Amino acid sequence: ESLSLVSAHSPLREVEILHDRLLAAFERAEAAGQPLRPRDIIVMVPDIDRYAPCIEAVFGQLPPSHPRHIPFTIADQVASEAHPLMALALLLLELPERRLTVSEVLDALEVPAFRTAFAIDEAELERLRQWLAGSGVRWGLSAEHRDSLGFPALGENSWRFGLSRMPLGYAVGEPSAGGARDGSEDSLGHAPSGDFQGIVPYAEVGGLEADLAGRVATLLSTLEQQCAALGERLTPMAWLGRLQALFAVCLQPGTADEHDVMARLDAALARWAQQCRHADFEEPVGLGVVRDALRAELDEGGLAQRFLAGKVNFATLMPMRAIPFREVYLLGMNDGDYPRVRQPQDFDLMATRPRPGDRSRRDDDRYLMLEAMLSARAKLTLSWVGHDVRDNTPRPPSVLIGELLDTLEQGWDVPEDGAGSRDARLARRLIEMHPLQPFSRRYFERDDPRFTYEASWEALYATPEDTAAATADGAPSPDASMASLPDEPLSLGDLQRV
Repeated sequence: ESLSLVSAHSPLREVEILHDRLLAAFERAEAAGQPLRPRDIIVMVPDIDRYAPCIEAVFGQLPPSHPRHIPFTIADQVASEAHPLMALALLLLELPERRLTVSEVLDALEVPAFRTAFAIDEAELERLRQWLAGSGVRWGLSAEHRDSLGFPALGENSWRFGLSRMPLGYAVGEPSAGGARDGSEDSLGHAPSGDFQGIVPYAEVGGLEADLAGRVATLLSTLEQQCAALGERLTPMAWLGRLQALFAVCLQPGTADEHDVMARLDAALARWAQQCRHADFEEPVGLGVVRDALRAELDEGGLAQRFLAGKVNFATLMPMRAIPFREVYLLGMNDGDYPRVRQPQDFDLMATRPRPGDRSRRDDDRYLMLEAMLSARAKLTLSWVGHDVRDNTPRPPSVLIGELLDTLEQGWDVPEDGAGSRDARLARRLIEMHPLQPFSRRYFERDDPRFTYEASWEALYATPEDTAAATADGAPSPDASMASLPDEPLSLGDLQRV
């Protein structure tokens, strides 16, 4: 009944626009007396792994109690990457091979199960980030860890270097600027340069917050122990116990989803060990072999299927998805991305010397898009990245969308509007071009058909007439909720602290 074409600037903007369009669809259906349920909507993309982070960022930012929350589920993800805890568990199996930069460890602490295992609260991460930057931590657990990676055995800017400065700063406070005038050490053992046995105190650690430094030291000690334990060659049964101990000490699940992930990890480990036992394989192997075997065991069932779960379904354009839905959305219909390009293997003779009757992947994708279009019962929306996010140059949509527009031009008449050819009029009527940013002024202009449900930006573009009308209606002024600017001027130090 309805066809829409949407052009955005990036995959994230595609998902943001989709969120607003879904909210509008729910409102229209409710007003028409035909409520639209989340399970009546399917969103398909060529590559779900590329869009999954954007979907989580947009649809997962609002709690279920929020009026703009839309329940969703993502199907067809690779099982080993379907959950952050699963990805972190596999990342822990790379400990002896990783540099363990500050960003890597802080990203790991964003996973609740890892953070809970070391009693670190989410609200403390910002303070920890400041301490690590101020104390000079950059990468590497210690000089020995760097030496094991093939780098010079230097301890500066390592985790051990920074964490030795924190408790010393808590104990002795700010280092002296010049030390003793005669060059001798003072009563506390401070050298003339203000250090203590070659360690410069980091005095920002103090008060009740100093306990955080102790918990981070426990984290560091655990990582050092696990790096040493994972660097050996063990038999499969020994690896089973070693990895179970690793997950027990580093991961403490708290929710049902996290417990499910840990159960899947334990089951995959047990199946791999059982397969080795049945094959009478008891040779010592390295960690890389175990990691690849565990990942293959987790992904053996194919994709993490969560299709038709009663929510808005996000899935990959693949066979067996042509199920009737009231509204169908196809994202990522970019030129070069769909039909999908598959690089042929060197040994693929069918790709180098094709014959009549051979399978064509491009024809398969063409047929999948036709199936998706036929499964839409009320509304079909096609979206693509129509402009480059860096220089705003136009980017063409998929060749299939061009063929669709050519078919519509041949079969349907477009009313004359006195500007442009018939093809241009058809494009103007069907294609909706969206700006780069979600807070663009065009979303809040009265005569612009584009809209957004994010009302927090509206106060930036409120006119005096709008403000007066809102005040007359009893609504608070847009400027009333804005923080007042400080009266005193800001110094360079104030800006650095911000």
